[in-house]
Amino acid sequence: MRDRSGVTLIELVIFSSMAGVMMLAIAYFLNKPGQIQRIVATSDAEQAASAALDRLMNEFRAADPASFPWDVPASSGPLVIAKSNFDMATHSYQGVTKVAYYFQPESESSGSLMRLEQSSGTPKAILTPIDAPTDAEPLFQFDPDLHVVMISVRYHPFGMKPKRIVRRLSIEN
Repeated sequence: MRDRSGVTLIELVIFSSMAGVMMLAIAYFLNKPGQIQRIVATSDAEQAASAALDRLMNEFRAADPASFPWDVPASSGPLVIAKSNFDMATHSYQGVTKVAYYFQPESESSGSLMRLEQSSGTPKAILTPIDAPTDAEPLFQFDPDLHVVMISVRYHPFGMKPKRIVRRLSIEN
């Protein structure tokens, strides 16, 4: 009998299947950090958007209720509110500041929610990028009977699905 060195077909099939299973296991574990990173990025983006709108709602709470346009049911245009300035050192009011919130387009379909304070004169992006408001989904909505202000944005962070964020605030006279 001759001494043949080499690999038989069955050995080759077994080795290939074992190598394939090992490669799949390695690929699964290498993919896990990427999945975790996407989950964390999505969570961070949602938290940033919620925090931005919460700050906006806090400013609406401090605003003069008469400065809201209660006669307009919905608006995608600028919203100008008046808020009192309270000086903690002297415990007195120091006048009124007007603040405007508006949508600034950056492209046909998206842009930024901006804040412009009368005293500073410099616009500041509150939330970007958001989808452009439409007649069906306006930026601001008002209910004069209940004195409720609602802001609705479709936050569209890069590489992620858009998130609709809605905040409602009841304002007392």
